Amino acid sequence: MNNINGLNTQSNQSNLLRDALYRRFGTEFKSSHIDRGAIEWRSTLFYPWKDNLKDEFESFFNELKIDFNFHMLVDISLEKKGHEKILHYGLINLENYFRLLVSVKINDGPFIPGLKHLWKSAEGLEKELEERHGLRVSNGSPSQQRSLLKKIKKEKSEKREGIRKLPEYQLPITPNQHDLQKKWYQAGPISQPLKGRARLDFLADTEKVYDCQIETGFCHRGFEKMMLNKPISEVSFFMERLCTRDSVFAPLIWNEALEQRLQVSVTEKAQAIRMVWMEMARIEGHLSYLQELTGELGFLIESSALTELIEQVYHLYNLHSGKNQNFSIFTVGGMKKDLPMGWATECLEVVKYIYKELESIQSKVIRNKSWMILTAANPMSATSALEFGLTGPNLRACGVNYDLRKRRPRYYYSDVDFQVPLGIDGTTYDRFLVRVEEIKQSIKIINQVLDHLPAGKVNDPDIDMEELFKKASDTEPLTYNMIESTEGELGILMRTKGKGLSHFHIRSPSYVHLHCFSNLVKGDSVANALSAFLSLGIDAWEMDR
Repeated sequence: MNNINGLNTQSNQSNLLRDALYRRFGTEFKSSHIDRGAIEWRSTLFYPWKDNLKDEFESFFNELKIDFNFHMLVDISLEKKGHEKILHYGLINLENYFRLLVSVKINDGPFIPGLKHLWKSAEGLEKELEERHGLRVSNGSPSQQRSLLKKIKKEKSEKREGIRKLPEYQLPITPNQHDLQKKWYQAGPISQPLKGRARLDFLADTEKVYDCQIETGFCHRGFEKMMLNKPISEVSFFMERLCTRDSVFAPLIWNEALEQRLQVSVTEKAQAIRMVWMEMARIEGHLSYLQELTGELGFLIESSALTELIEQVYHLYNLHSGKNQNFSIFTVGGMKKDLPMGWATECLEVVKYIYKELESIQSKVIRNKSWMILTAANPMSATSALEFGLTGPNLRACGVNYDLRKRRPRYYYSDVDFQVPLGIDGTTYDRFLVRVEEIKQSIKIINQVLDHLPAGKVNDPDIDMEELFKKASDTEPLTYNMIESTEGELGILMRTKGKGLSHFHIRSPSYVHLHCFSNLVKGDSVANALSAFLSLGIDAWEMDR
């Protein structure tokens, strides 16, 4: 009952905010209710682009942040419709859990105004627009414009020779001993602990880091562009290969997006099984994270024990789907396979064993003085986390209570009893501890779901996908679907056209989280910086897409 009352209050607050936006922006504001029992509004605000309106553009977004409390910029994407270019800005008001999509049709001018002075997350998102779509983003300062417009033939030749030029460090007029010791250190991309995720260049002396440059793209596959050339029926196959850690959340959110578009309902038993798979994937992802972090910090016995727990989860995957990865277990309307005989009982035994072993590992490391020293570093405040657009355990480690399983409950999440673990200071230790507690809460959810597993079928054999797509309109609206994945909000912004996609964009939590790293490590040691990188839980494939 308390959960229902909370959702009703949330709905009333969203209604008030929606009405205020409508009064302010009039017919340019449109709202649509998200179905499936979610008490949340996804509204679209169309902003008319004009030439030379930099001040007006920034004032508009400043008004949304200050007056309407949209303190999180979670995504920016570019949609191309023929000769038109439309920028989509995703904003969240956490007070009312209200989501706003601002769509701006841009012209062919040399620059679009940047927003990094309003939201720190904009810097990384705008950088992606520049590098992948050729847009020029600027805050209007002449020096920056000259930098963006300069010729880059020399830079290309240097990259071809395997050399990436770093900024030159200028000594002060009267340098002290620390100034003389400053130099650039390189980490990655192949060496431990980065493993192809990124190349990090630190400006540091013998004691601390003063600056950090990040280079990514080592696993770039052109994933989003590739999906535009695929029929919808083949996209799920590729979505299973989006992430390195798990093959659950990406294909699941894709099937949910199709179910929403085609108005296909999911059977009750399939909903319950999907919940179990989601929590198993969360357990696997967090165990992999803990295994890597403990191994990097020198706790090899605990790391080996965590590897054995990961194998237990793989065993459950294999029993149901026949695979350890790329499961191909989800389908529109449910699951491809029912649970085999005895699977639920074995699953309960496995998660009980994982819980017991995890308790033992946790007690060993937190009683170790060196562990506490190594992880009590790289704090981040809740305000900074919101500014950088963090979601998932990295945001909750800073003390912000935001979990899509609570705020936008799907399936039976509103019926099960579980808590959202929160940190305090946003340190490496907080990020570690939140993930440990989330594993325990996932086990709690699995126990409740399997104890009350509905009877019936796991799919509808009468669904004719070809017939459904024939009935679908060729001009579908832009839709955004999101899910609380292991590392945060994984989202798909797409527009379908017949049997294909006219626009496809993935909101990657790992990519967003990466761009808080430089701010996180400044003033700390290089050794702590590498463990801080691991503590963010960056997935290379998902980040580079």
